[in-house]
Parts: sequence; structure tokens; C-alpha cells
Amino acid sequence: MLSRLAESIYWMGRYLERADSNARLLKVQEINSLGLFQEVMVHPGWRPIVTINGYETIFDSLYPEPSRAAVCDFMIVSLDNPSSLLSCVKNARENARSLLDRLPSEIWEAFNDFYWDLEDLRTKHPGEIENLQAFCNFALQHTFRILGAIHVSMPREEEYRFLELGIYLERAEQTARILDVRYHYAVRSPQDDALLSVHHWTNILRSISAYEAFLKRYQWHLTAQNVVTFLVFEPNFPRSIEFCTRQVALAVESLVPTSRKEGHPLARAVGKLWNEVRYGDAAEWLQRGLHAHLTTFQSRTFVVGDLVNRYVFAQEVDGVVGHISGDAPDEVLL
Repeated sequence: MLSRLAESIYWMGRYLERADSNARLLKVQEINSLGLFQEVMVHPGWRPIVTINGYETIFDSLYPEPSRAAVCDFMIVSLDNPSSLLSCVKNARENARSLLDRLPSEIWEAFNDFYWDLEDLRTKHPGEIENLQAFCNFALQHTFRILGAIHVSMPREEEYRFLELGIYLERAEQTARILDVRYHYAVRSPQDDALLSVHHWTNILRSISAYEAFLKRYQWHLTAQNVVTFLVFEPNFPRSIEFCTRQVALAVESLVPTSRKEGHPLARAVGKLWNEVRYGDAAEWLQRGLHAHLTTFQSRTFVVGDLVNRYVFAQEVDGVVGHISGDAPDEVLL
């Protein structure tokens, strides 16, 4: 398989997952701002959405304050934000376009419809974006359609493994970012204000679409340890850090030839990442500092992403590049 095609599939998955996560975050934030806890929105307000997004410097250079209108513009339609919903959908579609002969037509049609429906709203019906809950539902319906098309129509071959690698690495990062930023406000709730504490924990769970699944497991026991256990260490919830990290490890395992697994930098980094989570414990992470653990985890996912670029897409594999002639195809050689 050509490395440029593998790279397109991988980034198609990452951009799709990022767009999905942005829509969920904005929907939950809008519900919060209209609910019983409007006084909580004064601080931190909409700022955490930008913090989770990771482009605070760009945002601060474009907008005077993190108002609802500014954050929504930045997170939905601003092309100055590489992770805005429009940027993600546009980039995912461009990657899908380069894969027309490798992807089932249902997947390309779903990406194409999402992009043009979004463009139609942005250019012809901008007022509809103001109805943020309806708009986020619109975006999520499109991501569900794409994910469904992938699930039912894509053969479980090499292309699918690269797509899984992109989706689950991005999802693991997003869960870690959301939990890290939101947890900070949850633990600052007054100890005697149980209702406010429940609000913050519910907010964290809803931001990761984990609220209903959490209740089935823990009922109404919304404690820090239970929430962290579920979002980090629950092996059967598809957005938990452990589940996503395991899927990344399985994708890499299927892509790296058995003869090269031992000592391969990418396989080693992913194995270390997964072991840290699957042998971890919520009580230990909380005692030693959740922020430190989540920051370390995010740093290691960045390392994995860098190694994917270096050892898969850039073809820097133990000097293999030096053995490929200028006319040779850029095949993936793990």
C-alpha cells in the first residue's frame, strides 16, 4: 500500500473524529448555558472549549473575549482554526477524495454530503447555525452516517487498520483533553454544594457521550473515582482511554510485520502507552495527580503520532529510505 494513501486514510479518520468531538462539546456547552447553572457559566464560561481545542493563541489573536458568538465562530466555521468543524470536514473530505479508488462509494458520498450541507448552511443559511443545539445534532447525524458507512461497507484490510489507528488515537487524545480540562473545574466545586458537583461530573460525562453508560454501571454515584475509572479504565466503553489505546495497539500490531515487532519504535511506544493505562488504577492516578497523568498520556500520544509520521508516512525505517530508488513507489514498509 502506498504511504501517501495510508496517510490520507489515517488523517481522514483523525479529522472525522475531531469534528465529531467538537460537535459534542459545543452541544453540551450550549445546554449548560441555557440550564439551571447559568451562574456557573460566568466562570469558566466558553473558554474551556478553546482550551480543549488547543489553539488558544490563535483564538486570542482573533477575538477580544471568549464569548458564545466568538467561540462558536472559531470552533465551527473559522478556517484560521485548523481544528474547527469546517476545517476538519474539509480536510477529511479532501483526504477521502484522494482515496476514491480505495474507499466504498458510500463513504465518499457521506463525506461529500456533509461538506456541502455544511457549506450550504454557512453561506446561505447562517442563521441556522445560531440554533446551536440543532446545528450540532445536524453535524452528529452526518458523523454517525459516515461511521456507519465505514462499519458496514469497508473491508477489514490494511486500509481499515490505518483508519482505526487515526480514529482511536484522536479519540484517546480528545477524551484525555476533555477530562483534564473539565476535571479542574469539578474538583473546585464547593464541598458542601452537592448539586453543583453533580452538575460538573455530568458535564464531563456528557461531553464524552458517556453519561447514560455511566449511570447503567454506577447509578447516581457521581464521584471523582467512579468518573475517572469509567472514562480512563473501563475496557468496554468505546470512548474510554483504555478502550481507545487498546484499539490503537491492535491496529499497530496488525500493521507491523511479526519479524519487525520486537524493537520497532512505533510498536514499543504504543505498547508502553497501553500498558500504562491497562495496569493503572483510578485511585492511584487521583492520589498522584490526575492532571500529571493525563498530561503525560497526551504527550505520549503525540510521540506515537510523530512515530507514525516518521516510520510509516516518511518511510524512515532503519535506513530503508536509502534503499529505495527515486523511481520506486512510496510503499508502506513498516
